[in-house]
This record gives sequence, structure tokens and C-alpha cells, in this order.
Amino acid sequence: EVGQLAEALPLIRKIVALEARQNGVDNEDRRNFGAGLAGALGYARHAREALELADRLQLVRRPLPAETTPIERTRYLRYAQMLAFAGDAAQAEDLSLVAARSFASTYSAAHAEALIIAATNARLQRRKAQALEFARRAWDDPGRMQTRLSGQAVIAAELAAAWLDSGEQARAEPLARQALALFEKSQVDPSPRSAAAWVVHARLLLRSGHATKAYEGVSSFSVQ
Repeated sequence: EVGQLAEALPLIRKIVALEARQNGVDNEDRRNFGAGLAGALGYARHAREALELADRLQLVRRPLPAETTPIERTRYLRYAQMLAFAGDAAQAEDLSLVAARSFASTYSAAHAEALIIAATNARLQRRKAQALEFARRAWDDPGRMQTRLSGQAVIAAELAAAWLDSGEQARAEPLARQALALFEKSQVDPSPRSAAAWVVHARLLLRSGHATKAYEGVSSFSVQ
């Protein structure tokens, strides 16, 4: 949760392996342990491995049912995000927009998160106008303030990246600062979880002629 993934991933892998040795039954406990590993892999941006594990354990219900639990919504959104990071843009867009439509009137925080995943997917595909549209919608969504601080930081970082990609440095700068402050407040260390904010920050520093500071900001990430 705080971004110390180099320490967390090996421990979670050991826990999952230990559970498998001690419990020969494929049950809900095993799925829950596996879901924890899939989540950690997602935070570390090990997208393909996270997707394969989620598929093997059948963690995501598709199509998305009309009624969902908080855990089901989280798993669905993480799956869509991992599809985006894995480069499966079509599926990522489909799942994120299905979630945005499904959660619009009932789960406002999840609705904002779905929109920002759509923005991330568009940004990774270099669809600048679409990325900006989705990021602005997520920023303006009432559900943004109902997400956790780290979620609010992600939204600020994505909108900063979208503005910067559109040549709007003045709009990007305060959002990048806000994203980093929110990550710090939520105790998320520099890591893949906060990478978008740090990358935007570094790009802004480079444009201001501060190459050394830019390098220092993005060189501390460590994930195994």
C-alpha cells in the first residue's frame, strides 16, 4: 500500500506458496491469498503476471453484474488497469467504460476510478485528446473526493500528464505538485504506484533546465 514493493512482493509470494503447501484444497482462502498477490503485482506493474493470476483464479466476473460488492469492483477496476499497462488497449477501454457506465449512479468513487483508468489507457496509447477528456471528467467527478488520498493523487497525476502532453505546462505544474503532496500524505513512497506523478514532475524539471533533480526524482524506484 505504501509503495515498498521490493520488500512486499517476495513476502507475499512466500505466503501464497506456504498456503498452497499447507492446504491441498482449492478454496476461497486460496483465492483470497492469490488475490492479494495479484493486487501487489498490479501495484508493481507486473501486468501480465497479474492478469494471468487473476484469470487462473477467476477473480473477475465478466460481464460485470448489475450488483457488485466493493471487492468485486476493486478487482474489476484493477484488471482493467492491468490490461492498459499490458498494452491491451481495446479490452482496457471496454472494461473501464463499462465500469464507468455501471457505476455512474450508484458508486461514485468507483466511477471516478473507472474514468481515470480510461484516461491512463488513452495516454499510454498516445491518444492525447481522449486522455485529456477522460482525465478532466474524472477530476470534475463528485466521486473523486470520495476516493482514498492515493486515488485522488492518481487522478491529479493523470490530469497533469494529459495537460503536459497537450502543451499546457502551466496547468500541469500545480496538479503535479498536488499529486506528489497527496502521495506523501497517504505515505506512498516513490514507486510504480506514484510513477505517473514523478514522471510528470521530472518532465517539468527538465523543461526548467534541472536535469539532475529530474533524474534524482525518478531513480529511486525499486521493484523485484
